[in-house]
Amino acid sequence: MPRRLRVVPLVVAIAAFGAWPWPALADDGDTARRGVVEDYVAAIRSQDLAALRHLIHPASLACINDENREYFDFVLAKELQLRSDLAGDFRITRIDPVADGSFTAEGLPGILSYPVKPSYEFQIDVDRSAYNSLTLMRPLALHDGRWHVLLTCPSEKGLAFFRENRKRGEEQRARAEQLASQLSEPVRSEIRALLAQGQRIPAVNRYRETTGVDLTTAKLVIDVLDGKKP
Repeated sequence: MPRRLRVVPLVVAIAAFGAWPWPALADDGDTARRGVVEDYVAAIRSQDLAALRHLIHPASLACINDENREYFDFVLAKELQLRSDLAGDFRITRIDPVADGSFTAEGLPGILSYPVKPSYEFQIDVDRSAYNSLTLMRPLALHDGRWHVLLTCPSEKGLAFFRENRKRGEEQRARAEQLASQLSEPVRSEIRALLAQGQRIPAVNRYRETTGVDLTTAKLVIDVLDGKKP
């Protein structure tokens, strides 16, 4: 069976900025950029909010205000939820200059924009099992001679889009939790056994075979059974 590739989209904001020892100096070139990536993973693994904040570009942090703080809080929580994904071995697959015209270079005009232009992008790959892999991509930019992870800032339209989608997501999650609670044996045990082996796609397929629900709903129910937070 082909491997499932899960790509985590570009993170868009983070909530605050705190003091923390600086990452490596940028004049080390590739070594400095790699050091920031490793620090990023370490901060998520250790759930170290202060360290994670310090890696964010100050221009991105300057986007934060009382009106959009809920958005940043949500994004920050999502970053920290990557802990289980990054718990094992990972590969820094590439740290490349950003190509003109890419999403990383342009953002989403009118919705999400970069406060400064990204200059590099790094990619992390994690093989969780034969059926499940993870790819993370984040942009980098310089500030005062040091590399930082660069996050996009939402416009008023982007913030409204976020709120609408968050509400929809909460409704979908509530339904998934209800469906998960209604799942009977022996299917429940079969699915849990598949998840314990890292076989997420077979677990989703088994649930769909049993219930006939659509793929999106099945994935959400499997998230609930797998203990994943929304």
